[in-house]
Parts: sequence; C-alpha cells; structure tokens
Amino acid sequence: VRCQNQHGDSPVWCKKTQRLFWLDVKKREVWCLEPMENVAFGRRVAMGSSGGCLLVREQGGFAVCSSSGVGLLPDCELAESEDILDATIVCHPVKDMFDTECVWLGSGRVDSEGRILVGTRSLSDSKSDASTGGDDSDGEAPVTTGRGIFRVTYDPESGDHSHQFLSDLGKNCSASGIAFGDGGDFFFVDTRERRVRSFEYNDVVGEERECGTSRMHSGLVHGGCVDAEGGYWAAEYGSGRVVRVMNGVVDRVVRVTTPHVTGCTFGGAGLSVLYITTASGKDPDPSELSGGLFAARIPGVKGAQEHYYSG
Repeated sequence: VRCQNQHGDSPVWCKKTQRLFWLDVKKREVWCLEPMENVAFGRRVAMGSSGGCLLVREQGGFAVCSSSGVGLLPDCELAESEDILDATIVCHPVKDMFDTECVWLGSGRVDSEGRILVGTRSLSDSKSDASTGGDDSDGEAPVTTGRGIFRVTYDPESGDHSHQFLSDLGKNCSASGIAFGDGGDFFFVDTRERRVRSFEYNDVVGEERECGTSRMHSGLVHGGCVDAEGGYWAAEYGSGRVVRVMNGVVDRVVRVTTPHVTGCTFGGAGLSVLYITTASGKDPDPSELSGGLFAARIPGVKGAQEHYYSG
C-alpha cells in the first residue's frame, strides 16, 4: 500500500476485526488496512511528541504508549475522519523515575497475561535515532541514562492501570521491537548494541539467552516480531531487509524496494502474511513506495498469536 508514512512503525494485527493497524509516529497518526479491499487510511491521534507504540485492547480499541504516557483509544473500528482521536492517559510509568522531557515510552507488547511490557527511550539514544528518524530530538539536549522495561497491569475490580519497573536490562540497553515467543522467551532489539537479545520471561525478566551479534545485520536493527517456530524477525533500517534470527543465525531474508524498514508483524488468514512498515523520512532516493506498507508470504512460516491488553 502506498501510504507514504513519514515513519510507519508498531504494526499490530487485530484478529477480531481482521485488520492491520500501525502508527506513523512522526505524523502522530493511527493507520488501518482492510486487507480484503486493500484499502488503508490514517487518522491523527493525540499521542505525545516522542516515541510511540500501538497495542490492541481486549475490550476493544487501542493502548498507545508515548511521551505522554499510556493512553487508551476506545474505538477499535477506526473510521476515516479529519477529527483528532484523543487518548485518555491512564498512567505514566516514567514520570516517577526520570525526567519526562528526556525519557519516554517506546516499543511495547502484551504478554500472555494481558499486561503491557514497554521499553523506554532517552535523549542519550538520539545519536542512534537521528539515523532512523525515530524521534523528534535534535541531538543537542543533555544525556540521560533513563532506560529499562516497565509493565502496565489493569485491575478490573478497581479499574486502575498500575505500573512497575521490571529491569534496566544492564542500564546501557535501549529496547525496541519487543516480542514474546510461545515458549516464554522475551525478545527485543537492543538499538544501542544493534543486535537482537532474548531473556527468559516468567512474570519477571530472567536470564539472558544467546541470540546473535551485531555482525549478523547489514542495517540498524529496528522493530520486530516472533513467528510460531520461535524465530525473531528483525527490521533492518537502511538495508531494505527483514531477517529472521533463529538459533543465533540469520536463516531467512525478505527484501523490500525501499531502504528504511522500521517494523513488522504477522497477520492475515492463519497469520501467514508478514506485514512490513517503512519510513519515507531521510530516504536518500525517495519514491512513491517510500514509507509504504509491504506484505510477504514466506513458505512454511506463520506468526505467533498476539495478545490483547486486558484494560
């Protein structure tokens, strides 16, 4: 689809509606694809000035994590409109620990218990982000060390959305592309080390598992997802590739016709389609395909089932 997103990212498949949703984090828009009609449209959303990920809620609608905190959008059936969607902020995990002008919420995913795990991004990552167009910083602000993983939990009895700090993942880590495997593995892209990392996850973040090195990748590793076999699919910004990391090696490669690949997820019938988001910003040779949404079928590969936020 030629949607020409400035920075498409955070794609998520909604099984209930059989639609794909994603963000243009630069334009602050939620996008929707109706696969049967191959029609896509975007709608503005009040989601903060930096960062951003999109998650589907069990009750219908979305959770949006950004510099404004964790916000809820009530209507999963997006309609094309000029009106700006207003997210209701229910908690702000970084506010109590970090300077919110320097640290914000970035990549997130829902675990099997319906809770959000979301990573932080900071201005000390701006040197890396300046290459990927992933935030609005100009790289001149002071460095901050606020990084880590938070978990957001909904209590149906009280109606509260609470948060707790889970791990700093070594303090120097900046987590992107968070995803869960069916076997309890917790995957993400360490954007500072430019590699995929994996940890045991059973209510807490446990021991790290060997996953791969930066030498495996030809671009800046960005967002990703997990397939049913436990392979992690990583978008390589700058190389026009999505690669699967399996048992410490790259064993599958999908190429698209624009270099700035930002994220991916499985969707469609039987989760057999790999949807790939891209960015048009900073494209050295822009075309009508820059910032487009791509789709690929990989023989024998299907995605792992996504979970919905219980709130």
